Amino acid sequence: MTLLHGLKIFGKLRDRSNVSAIWDEVLERGWLDKFRAAARIDAAAEMGDIEEAAAVLDLLQNRSIPCDELHYTSAINACKNSYDKKRHVAAMYFLKSMIENAVLPDTVTFGSLMGSHGSAPLGKIQRLLSEMDKCRIPPNAPFAEETLAAIFQGKLRNAWTVDDVAERIGHVSLERLQVAHSVLEDIKSQGVQLTGLGSVTQQYLRGRVLQDIQS
Repeated sequence: MTLLHGLKIFGKLRDRSNVSAIWDEVLERGWLDKFRAAARIDAAAEMGDIEEAAAVLDLLQNRSIPCDELHYTSAINACKNSYDKKRHVAAMYFLKSMIENAVLPDTVTFGSLMGSHGSAPLGKIQRLLSEMDKCRIPPNAPFAEETLAAIFQGKLRNAWTVDDVAERIGHVSLERLQVAHSVLEDIKSQGVQLTGLGSVTQQYLRGRVLQDIQS
């Protein structure tokens, strides 16, 4: 239990040296189980270490220790927190492995997946939205924000009003605006109460898309 908490604490501190030392001790003493593995993947997620998250998942599979949605979602969080421009590719690999191993993703999983798509092409974001729909996973307000962050590549940070939104994304391609508008309208139609950012962005997009249609 002490080692498990140590992994979590040093992971949050992004102390790679101590995380590695604790993990080496876990393996040397034969104390590997799904709980300590989950803590090690969480530590990798805090540090954006995709390779280590993947290595732990592989180790669990080789030892026939079942992985659950928390293991996979944490691995996807490693992609979300990575600075690798191809992190969305790794995240989708984890999703594919998850589904192949009959582990069901949830809304939190897809929120993390969308968070890994901040530098992904729009087509990849649309593919992820399609995959979520295929899995019949309901969206929520945090997922809507992650989607806006991905589509607009972080440009909406600290946007509080419709004018703020217009200033930040007014120059963005019409295609991205239309996709964002469609996503927000769909999420809203499912009874989800949008956050403040989601609401002001929806207001802007409704007016902008209507303007483009009329012109």
